[in-house]
Amino acid sequence: MTERERKPRVAVICQVMAHYREAVHKQLDESSELDFVFASDPEGSHYALKTMSPDGLREHLVLKNRYWGRATWQSGVTRMALSKRYDSYIFTGDVSVLSTWVGAIVARLRGKPVLFWTIGWHRPEGGIKSLVRLSFYRLATRLMVYGNTAKRLGAAAGYPEDRITVIYNSVGQVPIRSDEQGAVPTHRVVNVGAIARLKSAKRFDLLLHAASELTRSGTPVRVTLGGEGPEHRPLYDLAADLGVDLTLTGPVYGAEDTKVFYDSLDVTVIPTYAGLSIIQSLGHGVPVVTDDDVYGQGPEWEAVTNETGGIFEHGDITSLVNALARVMSRVTADRSGVAAACLAEVEERWTARSQAGRILEAIRDEWDVKSPSAK
Repeated sequence: MTERERKPRVAVICQVMAHYREAVHKQLDESSELDFVFASDPEGSHYALKTMSPDGLREHLVLKNRYWGRATWQSGVTRMALSKRYDSYIFTGDVSVLSTWVGAIVARLRGKPVLFWTIGWHRPEGGIKSLVRLSFYRLATRLMVYGNTAKRLGAAAGYPEDRITVIYNSVGQVPIRSDEQGAVPTHRVVNVGAIARLKSAKRFDLLLHAASELTRSGTPVRVTLGGEGPEHRPLYDLAADLGVDLTLTGPVYGAEDTKVFYDSLDVTVIPTYAGLSIIQSLGHGVPVVTDDDVYGQGPEWEAVTNETGGIFEHGDITSLVNALARVMSRVTADRSGVAAACLAEVEERWTARSQAGRILEAIRDEWDVKSPSAK
């Protein structure tokens, strides 16, 4: 195949290959339109992040991360940015990676599309932090962000809205519940809970208080929490004081154990600071209740709608009780319908396939991939 006949080649440059992105990386790697070349440091890093093996990818280049406090330099990025081998570049959009600043500038000077893959803006910002972030993001010809909130905040901060593409996020493959799991439950006790890190910021104390109120009002509620953390003992003691039926399972790992956990739940409740755990729950057909603090939530918060769960007022136990009661009522009346709505939401916006498709669309927006000879 000659240079003019080959598929356009896209370099995807990451600090490390994050495990939670493994499925979407493999989806991109299987593209029939583009050749993706991945580059990262396979030795891991000081990031508290589980990594994937690059062995299953068609082509992976080894970079070397070097750290100075919170800053990172990746040896090899500038050389890739100068190379005539690549037609477009995708960088993970981390402002602390100094080599990304240089690599993006070099690629832009060569007239190549540069896309940043980033969570984007969490909340309104001001001052020097806002200026630095905006200056960094402006190095890209296009931002790929996880949610519509990030796009709205980015436009308000001064980044061109038409250069922001929402690609959402993904967590592996979507499990499919069986017909038996979609049946109306016959038990009288409602099972609620979550898989999450047990820390005070998650406010699982609110869930225990809500469970206590519902139980006292005649709707018995059982709470099951999977995970570990510093709140293990305080939550156990609070449940005992409130008379709440609480089970703390410890860490839940692996697809089968995760499936068994969600099969036991009627509703997932993550009072605040929810993220990919929302998608994990919806992917098992279980609706989610969380709070309305949009700037305190992960972008996956956007997946919680009237069809897939419920929203309550931040920190308000009564509001949580009411939201949980509404969702429990819908589950009791039409469990299979609620499960179907949860799965539809995930398949539409939060699978590896849908995310990879949006990434391809973002690249097309920067460059007509059907005409590589034009570049």
